[in-house]
Parts: sequence; C-alpha cells; structure tokens
Amino acid sequence: MQVRAKTSVGAGPWSEVVTEIVVGVPGPIRNFRLSDATEESLTLHWDPPLVINGPNVRYSVEYRALEKPYQPDFTPEVEYVQSEADSSPFTRDGLEPGTKYEFRVLAKNHRFAGNPDALLAYTLPQQEPPAPSMPVIFDSKTTESTVTIDLASAIPRRDTYVESYIVEVKKSSQMTRRDALIPRHVDDSPDDYIAAELTKGMMSGSFVVGDSKVYGDYLNAPLRTNDVYDIRVGSVTRGNQTVASVTFSAPLRVSVSPQSGSSSAGLAAGLVVLVLVVVAAVIGVAYKSRRTKIRKRAPYNGVLTPSPDYPLQQKTQNGTLGEVAGISSNAYDDPNDRHPSRPPIPSETPRSETPEPEPSPPQQPPFHQPPPVSIDELADYITMKESAGGKAFKADYKTLPDGQLHTWTVARKPENKQKNRFANVIAYDHSRVVLTPVEGDPHSDYINACYIDGYDEMDKYIASQGPNKASLNDIWRMVWQLNVDKIVMLTNPVENGKVKCLQYWPDGEATTYANVTVTIINEQVFLDYTIREFKITQIDNKEDCRLVKQFHYTTWPDMKPPEYPAPLLNFRRVVNTERNDGRTLIHCSAGVGRTGTYICLDSMLEQMNQEGQVDVLGFIYRMRQKRIMMVQTPEQYKFVFDALLAATLTGETTYDMTTFRRQLTALKKTEAGNKETGMEKQFEALSKLRVSRGSDSSKAGQLPENVDKNRYPDFIPTDRSRPFLNTNTQEGDTNYINARFLPGYRKKDRYIGAQMPMPNTVADIWRLVYDQKSTCIVMLNPLDEEDKSMARYWPEEGPVEFGPLVVELLQTTTSKGVIVHTFSLTNKNVKSVPARTVCQFQCQDWPADQQVPSSRQGILTLMELTQQWHEEKPPIVVHC
Repeated sequence: MQVRAKTSVGAGPWSEVVTEIVVGVPGPIRNFRLSDATEESLTLHWDPPLVINGPNVRYSVEYRALEKPYQPDFTPEVEYVQSEADSSPFTRDGLEPGTKYEFRVLAKNHRFAGNPDALLAYTLPQQEPPAPSMPVIFDSKTTESTVTIDLASAIPRRDTYVESYIVEVKKSSQMTRRDALIPRHVDDSPDDYIAAELTKGMMSGSFVVGDSKVYGDYLNAPLRTNDVYDIRVGSVTRGNQTVASVTFSAPLRVSVSPQSGSSSAGLAAGLVVLVLVVVAAVIGVAYKSRRTKIRKRAPYNGVLTPSPDYPLQQKTQNGTLGEVAGISSNAYDDPNDRHPSRPPIPSETPRSETPEPEPSPPQQPPFHQPPPVSIDELADYITMKESAGGKAFKADYKTLPDGQLHTWTVARKPENKQKNRFANVIAYDHSRVVLTPVEGDPHSDYINACYIDGYDEMDKYIASQGPNKASLNDIWRMVWQLNVDKIVMLTNPVENGKVKCLQYWPDGEATTYANVTVTIINEQVFLDYTIREFKITQIDNKEDCRLVKQFHYTTWPDMKPPEYPAPLLNFRRVVNTERNDGRTLIHCSAGVGRTGTYICLDSMLEQMNQEGQVDVLGFIYRMRQKRIMMVQTPEQYKFVFDALLAATLTGETTYDMTTFRRQLTALKKTEAGNKETGMEKQFEALSKLRVSRGSDSSKAGQLPENVDKNRYPDFIPTDRSRPFLNTNTQEGDTNYINARFLPGYRKKDRYIGAQMPMPNTVADIWRLVYDQKSTCIVMLNPLDEEDKSMARYWPEEGPVEFGPLVVELLQTTTSKGVIVHTFSLTNKNVKSVPARTVCQFQCQDWPADQQVPSSRQGILTLMELTQQWHEEKPPIVVHC
C-alpha cells in the first residue's frame, strides 16, 4: 500500500510502500481419500483447499481408534493422537492390524485453522494369524453322530489380533478317479464344510462336533456313522469384512463308529483313530515334500473346481500360503449356487505343458421342451408342482442338458488356464468374448466370458466370471473394447471369509488396469445394493472419456437363493431404469449360478410383458448352449418361478414423491367390480408370496430349553436372522431370544424386532441390548398390569441387577404421547467399559386392542425422538 496527499493544486509524492499479507481462515481440504493400507500403516491423500487465505499453510492430522473387532469390549478412544504434515500424502505408521480408525485433517496457517474433514479407514488384518494346535479328541464322548474335541488346548499363543476361530470338517473321500472325471451338476459337498465360528470367549472348554446347533451362522451338522473325518481348527482375522485371513491347525482324523456299548469296541475305535492320525501325519510329511509339484485340485464331478493355477490363500501347519484370502479351504463357487453331491477328490496329476486333445462333448439325451406357462395359470402351476413335495421342479430341472455341450479348445490352452477361476467352468469356442490381443501375447484374446441371448435380442448380455488375479486387467480391456457401460455384479468380493471375486475397481485415487485408467466418481449405498459410477480413459488417448455404472447387489444369501424375491425385483427395476447405449456385463463368482438366474429372470419378465406367458426351462436350455451350467441348481430354477409370481402379484410398488399423493388416492379406491381397494389387494398379495427357506430354519426356537421363551409358537425367528446372546446372567442361560434382525432403507440389520418380554425373559432383553451395543429401545405397546404374560423389564427407581448387568433409571420425561425413560447399563465383570446410556421410548397412542395408532402425531413424535437419539451403527430394538 502507498499513500499521497492531494489538494486543488495537485497530488504530492507517494509514501514508501507498506506490504501486509492478509491472513484468513483456510478452506477445507478436498478429495480426502485412502490410497494404501498395510497391517500397521495407512496412507492418506488429499488436495489443498481452494481458498488458502495466507502463506505457509500446513496440515494438522489427528486420529483415534474406533473399532477393534478382535477385542469385543473395546470402546472408541476419546482422545485424538495429534501430528502435522507439510503436504499430501501422509503415512501413519505404528497402527494395529484389523482396526478401524478415524482420521481428521485440516489446513492451518500461523493464525487460523480451517474446518477438518474426516475419513474412516481399516488397517489390513493380520495376514498370517498364529496357527492353532491340532485339537485333542475325547474318545469316551464319541457317539454315532458326534465327536467331542478340546478347544482350550488348540488356542495358539499371541492370538491378540485373532477375531474368531472356526472348526472345519472334511470327510475322507472314497471317489475313484474315473468317477471324478464325469461331469454332473454343480453341487455342494456336505462333507467339506465349516461347522462353527466361535468367539475367543467360547474357546475355553470342549466342543461337540455334530451337535446340530448353529454357531456364528454355521450349522454344526451331525456326522455320519462309519465315516472318517478330518477336523481342523482355524484362527481368523478380519478387517472391514471384505478381507479375511485364516491359518489352520494340522488335521485331526477321527472315525465315527456305531455305539455297541462294549469296551472292546471303544478300544478298537480309539486304535483306529490313533492309526489314522499316524497315517495322516505320514501323508502330511509326504505332501509337504511334494507341495511344489502338486497343488490341491478338486475333481470335475460337477463341483466348481478351482483352477490348479489359482491357489488358495490359507496357511496350515504343513501347508503354504497362496494368493487369495479365504476362510474355506475350497474355492468352489457360491455355496448358494450348489446343492449336495459326492465330495471332491484332489487330483495328483501335475499340470501338462501342452493341452490334451480336445475330447468330443459327451452325448446328451434329447431335450423335450415343455409348453410355456401363461401368467393367468402361473400360481396354479407352481402350486401343482409344489404338491409333489418339491420333486416336480427338480425333475423338470434334471431334463436340462448337463456338463460340456460344445468345444472349448481356447479356454483349455495352458496359457489360459490360470485365467479361469474354476477349471470346469470355462468359455465355449463359439460363444466366447474375443478380445483384441495385446502386442506380443497371442493368447491375450481370451477371457472367461460368453455372449448370452436375451428374450428377443441376440448377444444381449455378457456373462462373465468374477475376475481373479490373472484376469484382473482383462475385465477392463473387455469393458473398453466392447463399449460396456453397465455392469451388474451379483456377489461380494468376500463371503464367509472366502474370496469370490477380486475387487476390480479403486476405492480412492485413479488406478490403471492394463491400458485403462479407472476413477470412481460416485458411490451410493442402499440396503440391498450399491451403485458406483466410474470414469474410464485410455492411457494413450485421455480425450476419449467414458462413464460406466456398476450395480452391485450385496445381499444374496450365502447358502441358498434369495429369501424373498422383492429385493431382487427392485434391484432389476433400478438397473433397467438406467438406459444405456452400450453393452451390459453381468457376473458373479463363476458367472453361471447367480448370473444365469438373473439373466433368466430379466428375460422371462420381458416375455411375460410381451406375450403373457413364460418359457423358463426352454430359456435355460438356450442359455446353456452359450455357457455351461447356467442356473446351477433346482433351487435357483424354482426361485425364478417364485420371483415371476411375485412380480405378477405385486406389480409396481415404487412410487415417485411427485406423484405419490395421486397414487395413494387411487390405491384407497375400490376398483370397478371389486369389493377391495387397491391397497387391500396389495396386502392380500403378501400372503401369496413364496419364501425360499428350509423347513429346519427355526431350529433354535424349537429346542426344549427355549420353547417357553416364545410368546406364540407360530412366531419363531429363523436361525439365520436371529441375534445371539453371549452375556450370561445365570447358569443355564442359552443364546436364544425371540427376536430377529430387520432391515432399514439403507442399512442391513438396522432394527431388531422382538416380542414384549415375559416374566422368564426379562433378563434376556437386557442381554440383547448389551450384546448388540444398542442404545435405543422402542416399546410400541402399553404395559398391561393385568396381563401376567407381560413384564415390566425396567426399574422404576434405583438399580436392578441381572447377573453381571446393572440397569439403573436415570430420568423419566414425557413428550406428546411418548414416555421417555433414560437408563445406564453396565457390566460389573467388564470394569474397563464405561456405563452405556440407553433410552426407551414408550408409545402411549397405540392401544393393545387397536390395529393402528389412535394418533398420527404420537407416532410422528416417536419417529422424531428416536432419530434424534439413535446412533448410526447399533441397531434399534423394537418390540410389542
């Protein structure tokens, strides 16, 4: 700045220059992202603020630990660890494996600090958790269907970062090599499975293998008499639930023999076990010496067979660490894509350096296509098929051609074997996607993907396997070369600890695959699916920029088809609402089970709209001419019919807010010739919808020790959906409560729906609240003092103890038909965890004898109060 005087005569000279830098508050950093993670470090990137407001801008970086899955009683740290950085990137070392951290970064100068931006990130889990010891068997407790092992002796030292332990059971196989080479259905083996997942707190005593109970979502199925099994214990580490590592113990080989009651029989069984263990040890040593030559390989018996060039990542005491992290020791396709068959036998044939002569595809019996089913007759058709005990659908399914139908010479070349996730699910020569070869690599034209015809459009879909390490770059080459602008993904990268598909997109900054640079520009997460939008460019031509949308369905259950058709139908609606000019790529893990089911459903809904009839079996037959095993199981085949029926019964149930008032008015009206309103017809249709679940899915609630905990015998939660109680308040407590997880709009398991506590389940409701870390209880019914089946489960004053749990009333308030009780909840046995504040909202405007609330205002107040109180992560407990 300069100053000078001025009069009517003129201006005087300028003063000396005075320089002053104006310093203000820096703006927020931009594009805060995670660029790299290891077991003990996280690397962060960010862009400088658009508004600097001063010189010498530096950055304040602070962090704290929020979650330690391996430490159940851990509470989020309150204090942040402070540090500074001159610029991005910033790496924080010395962190703990498998831990969730919150980082906050702000820009500052010598006078002011800007507003911080926050990021949540996980370190990688411990990649090589300590191996458990081989479990010890209690011979005297062996029965015809169970074996008892000692878990305490198996716990390894220094298991700090182990989150849980699994018990794996594998039946010793008796299949011949000739049988192993015969193609059959893609079936799951009931003889190679995870029997239980146990927390560290459950590892202190013995464990009964085969007791038919559920442990951590795994059914501990009974063993079969006269069979021989290998039992292993694995230590599991997890990060953000998409990455997991496991290390197994050496196998314990046991024999399950009939119980004759004689001491000589028990002695003989013990000797058999001893001999088998010795034999297993000898075989283990022999295997270890040969492991560089022989890789584990399952047979071509219809089971999805891992490619011998795509080893598993699992570490055992006598094995090696491979490439892909997963809990299960098999790389089969999704368990829900299979049904039981004979167990696989590892082949000891080394890989040949030259392809074997291509055999002629086996002769298939003639396929007799049934007539289409009209929509008007669809419900009766399904009922008729179901009246045969489910065998009619299975019989129809078995008429489809199975196994290899055409040549696949290119896919079987040695140079391409490693690109196949499964050795028996590969692309036919006539229908495979042919890529433009990379210069210098004549075999780079191969990718495990096939063209599939739609209802009335040739090559409408591209059905592909989920990429593995060898084909990670190829999927983006295919996307670019074929102008794919829509990707439908039907599997999660990791399910139950098993890698199903490598994540082929970046989470943070742009990543280049082959010559294609991929940048994620948007991500929207919903309850059943996630939508991601990518920008892709070529390295040598960045002017040509394309957009690709990925629709990722995330809630296909692990052991069967979707439980309800509605979420998948809604997902299809969302996918098809996005109009695209390019091609559509659909994949799961192997690219045949879920992929085939989705394509079949999409095409049959088109046929239903165009012709008023569906030809499901005929369409699957035509798909199998293009790609092997499309729609893998009878259960998936039956699910297509259930979904088609649901679509006919419910119609379109998604309404736009701009037209909702008009549509609601129409739903309340009685249609011409009908006594029911549109809304009543919709509600009635719910009772006709099929649910895909087994008859034994509510086993825990029917056990003798749990029967009296059910208010109504016909309202029992399924074993897959119920919460498990871990904190015991008295001897004889079980892990059961009549409650189940329920979804919200964007979040799975946002709610826990429960029955009103009875006198014998008062402690259980507080065990539920404590174990699930809930801070919010919604009570929708008034307390009827005359009803002896109801119990006031909260204290009216002072503290009440339920074993180690202490509940104390802090205050009571009222607000427009809602009573609000505030409690503190503590565990006397865990003194390091502070008291948790729990709020109970009791609705007063919903009388027990009325089906709906007497006041809309009361319900709206209740919703407002719970939303203000409820934390984002723990579930809300709702009961009536």
